[in-house]
Amino acid sequence: MARSSDAYVLEMAVLIEQRREELYRKAAELASSKEHQSLFTGLADKKNQHIRLFSELLGKLSTKESLDAGRISDEDFLSYVRNELLLHRDSPELTMAEAFLSRSLLDSATDALLSENPTLLELARQAIRAEKDAIVFYISLRQKMADPDEIKRIDEVIAEEMRHIRLLIKVLAQLCREQR
Repeated sequence: MARSSDAYVLEMAVLIEQRREELYRKAAELASSKEHQSLFTGLADKKNQHIRLFSELLGKLSTKESLDAGRISDEDFLSYVRNELLLHRDSPELTMAEAFLSRSLLDSATDALLSENPTLLELARQAIRAEKDAIVFYISLRQKMADPDEIKRIDEVIAEEMRHIRLLIKVLAQLCREQR
């Protein structure tokens, strides 16, 4: 049985949240102030809540009897994404496919940063990029949802990610001032 594109997208959402949780735990370790430690630990805890939410949605999806009826295979889905990227490559608008393939979400930039000796400033910058990319991804995910309750939950996650960006921008500004 081929995994559905919906399941694939939800699995990606779990992976995105796991990577950012790791990023925030590392930032909490590096933070010298209690305020920053608390902020990054809180953000990591929020990512853990999101992991549980997306895992729950994935579980609900996989228990549906007709999960694979009329669904596309992974190969077909990836072909669709590639075609969307080619079709819209010169377009200024962000396509759903671009959200699925965002570098900071799926490549090893965060992994590489974490394996080095990053500064808190570098981690904060990466976190802002990752939050922005996650919002775009979750907007795309929202568009695939049919259940109003699930849409509401995704909207809440998106709003929360936007609050995280505002918090991280404040931290980034503070860290930049401290470096002067």
